[in-house]
Amino acid sequence: MSGGDPDAVDLRGLLRTFWRRRWAIIGAMIALGALTYMLVGQITPTYTAQAKLILDPRKPQIITNNEVVADLDPSEQIVNGEIALLRSNLMIEDVVATLGIDRLAPLDPLDAPPSLSERLMTRLTRLIGGTPETDPAPEPEPAPDSAPLMTPEERRTEQLVGAIRRNLTIFSEGDSYVIVIRMLATDPVLAAVVANTIADRYIALQVDSRRDAVGQATDWLEERLEDLRQQVEQAETAVATYSAESLVRDGGTLENASQQLSNLNNQLIAARAQRVEAEARFSQLQTVIQESGREQAAQLVTTPVLEALRTQALALRQKDAVWAQSYAADHPRRVEIRQELDQIEDDMASELDKVLEIRRSDLDIAGIREESLLDSIKTTEERVMSITQNGLGLRQLEREAAAARQTYETLLARVTETRTQKQLQQPDAKLIERATVPRGPSAPRPKLMAVLAAAVGASLMAVLL
Repeated sequence: MSGGDPDAVDLRGLLRTFWRRRWAIIGAMIALGALTYMLVGQITPTYTAQAKLILDPRKPQIITNNEVVADLDPSEQIVNGEIALLRSNLMIEDVVATLGIDRLAPLDPLDAPPSLSERLMTRLTRLIGGTPETDPAPEPEPAPDSAPLMTPEERRTEQLVGAIRRNLTIFSEGDSYVIVIRMLATDPVLAAVVANTIADRYIALQVDSRRDAVGQATDWLEERLEDLRQQVEQAETAVATYSAESLVRDGGTLENASQQLSNLNNQLIAARAQRVEAEARFSQLQTVIQESGREQAAQLVTTPVLEALRTQALALRQKDAVWAQSYAADHPRRVEIRQELDQIEDDMASELDKVLEIRRSDLDIAGIREESLLDSIKTTEERVMSITQNGLGLRQLEREAAAARQTYETLLARVTETRTQKQLQQPDAKLIERATVPRGPSAPRPKLMAVLAAAVGASLMAVLL
């Protein structure tokens, strides 16, 4: 190869060298692989469990009216916000309170077994004759006069919250509304329990927060409803009081007064007709008496007395006619008959005067009745006007009472809706995959690490040789 390219690689020579040193290379591979397997085997295995949530805006609309708490409108910002909520210390504190400190003890850094590096340092220290590090001295107790900033339980809770957050990974799955909750722990069962508890508490807290919001709204509405109820009672009481006072003051309602006025007008029409009729009868009789005399007027008037007098006069005239056939006018009997006829005429004239006086009296009575009705109508009209003016205040009070009643009924319906909504609140997320207990550790992987170490050992040995 001396005449060839100086940069060329002699593959045959290289392979012959590897073959001659094969046992050294294999030994290095086995040694480094075995050492790596042993060292990695000393590392405490960790397990990963994951649960999945989905933000689902599709919920059954049991109540069609506007809800107190609006549903989530999933977007990238909303999803990121919900992820931040799932990772928040408040959320993790609720999980710790739900599971209990004792159950989460394997996650406590103070209770965790020493790591591989710590164990190696301890062994090396012992080999060289040093003293291994001991646990740090406990913090001094606070003075009795000063209150401790945190109780031991609160401090341990804070440590557990920090440990869970360090081993917790939450992210969205692609561009979907799916949120993955991934928990890493040395206990596989505990990893699944923590992941599932975070998902369950997140859903439960969603429902609780919505119910709390609806409950606060309901409490406020109920307080406002009580105020409105009192306002309605006061307004309706004012209407009833004003109406009663108006009834006493005006002597009745507007409807009664209007009906009374209508009746008086009808009576006035009838009274005027009666007065006109009485005036016509009186004027007719008086005119006949003045123009034709009482005898002619008596023929126009019919009364029982006049009828009897006319009958008597007719009978006497018939007798006088019979006597006139045989006797002269100066016969005593005929003279007596004429005297009786004169007396009858005087009686008829007297009766006619009585009839005329009666008709005059009827005319006067009709006039007085008409004037009385006119006075009553005037008084009633003034009363109607007074009731109408007083009714303006009553109608104003009635409008205020009606408005208060309508507002009260509207708010009452809203309170009923919010009470129903409180019982029907649903979360904006639902669990689509519950975390299961992992079958094997997610880290470390001794076999894989041993294979990689063996490959590295072989490469190093090949380079060195």
